[in-house]
Amino acid sequence: MAWDRHRVCRTGYRSAVLRGAPALSLVFGEVMRVRVPRDHSSLADALASGADRIVLSGVVALPEGSVGAILSRPVHITGGRLRGAGGWALVVGEGVRLTGVKIENPSGHGVRIVAGAPVLEDVEIRVQGVAGVCEGHSRPVLRRVVVDGAENGWLLREDTAPDGDELAVNASGSALVTSDRAGGHLARLAVMSGAQFACVEAHGDSHTTLSGLTVLSAGCGALHIYGRSRLVVQGGHVRQSGTADARFPAIEIRETATPEITALRVDQSGGRAMFLHGEARPVFRSVTIDQTGSNAVEGQGQVVLDAKDLTIQQATGAGVVFRGEVTGRIETLTVDQTSNVGVGLTAKVKLDLSDVTIRGAEGAALRIAGEARGVVRKARLELLGCPAVWVQEQGALTLLDASIGQNRTHGIQVEDEARLLMRGGTVRENQGRGIAASGRARARFDGVVVQENGGWNVELSDQAEARWAGGPAPERCMVHPEASWSEASARDSETTEPTSA
Repeated sequence: MAWDRHRVCRTGYRSAVLRGAPALSLVFGEVMRVRVPRDHSSLADALASGADRIVLSGVVALPEGSVGAILSRPVHITGGRLRGAGGWALVVGEGVRLTGVKIENPSGHGVRIVAGAPVLEDVEIRVQGVAGVCEGHSRPVLRRVVVDGAENGWLLREDTAPDGDELAVNASGSALVTSDRAGGHLARLAVMSGAQFACVEAHGDSHTTLSGLTVLSAGCGALHIYGRSRLVVQGGHVRQSGTADARFPAIEIRETATPEITALRVDQSGGRAMFLHGEARPVFRSVTIDQTGSNAVEGQGQVVLDAKDLTIQQATGAGVVFRGEVTGRIETLTVDQTSNVGVGLTAKVKLDLSDVTIRGAEGAALRIAGEARGVVRKARLELLGCPAVWVQEQGALTLLDASIGQNRTHGIQVEDEARLLMRGGTVRENQGRGIAASGRARARFDGVVVQENGGWNVELSDQAEARWAGGPAPERCMVHPEASWSEASARDSETTEPTSA
């Protein structure tokens, strides 16, 4: 319905005239409202009028140049479609509110937020370049903002700390990049990316928190965290990654980054689900990885790992494989159906695992090689294609309270110059031998039950040595001439402690 100026209350009309506003401006109390293009032909003219609220209708073109419009004073802009012509469509500062506005810029960027706590709600952005930048000490409030087409989505830099909820980004490059000292909290963020960069990148000293992150599809990686970033992810789902290039892991953490990732599910990784390297110190809580095209979790360098409640299913590769000088712990680990080992440690890795369940791996459940050291407390290892526990080279493993059974080959194999201490648990119903030691391996068994295996319950060959304590020795043992078997006293059993990883 057309506006009838004669219906405007006299007080409002007089106020408009006294303030020098156009006669067609609506003024109620202290609020002045103008419409574009009806009252003013351009956004610039509407801003110059001093209006508190600007109502857009249809397409409102912004002038060419580096900036289409600078919003540097309190103003509420609603409705319509702002169309930029290169450069930044809008530069936004303190006191600005955009509601129900669509921003387009087919040859430039979207919104640059430089100061204050502006509010963007029910806003849609479609641009060629960067959809939005938050910088300086700005504290923008973003509600139901959709980026439907951009080279990059949101860039958070300097000391910005946005407060976002219900955000969506579809970008050909990164959907979100947080850098410098950027913080803030973004909730219910749904993102997609193409073949150029990781969907979410965090670096510098950034410490942004993402709650309820959904990565619908990532052409390369889903999360790339590096520098000294302390990114926090609280709940989320990576549905698909590596669709354009499977060489990129779904999650890559490197350099000295210290992210905290909680309650995250990672599905359908084209390659590795997680790659940790450098001197990163990640913290994982309740992470599930399902259907990977390569190793589920891979690490190297001097990573320090702190993980709890890690579940891996259907990995085309290993479940967890570490090399280099990785250290740390995994508490409550479940690995189900891998085409290689469940957990593989090599080089100088030192890892402490507890409450471990590994089943259905085509390789060993635990493979320790190189000079790696492992301590495993409470484990269930079953239905494996290789020896459930395989300790090689100069590796050393302490195994406490383990149930090893129903595997297609041996229960335990120790070879070369490896060391094994097993205290408590059972080795039974394996199709091959229960325990096989060869080379110059050294093994000690304390309170272990070994029985009902398809081959010898224990076979020692070459110059291998085994020591038995804490109960009667198993039946059906084969000790070759150069090998050594001994039984320790109860006193020895009580005073021998497992070595730490």
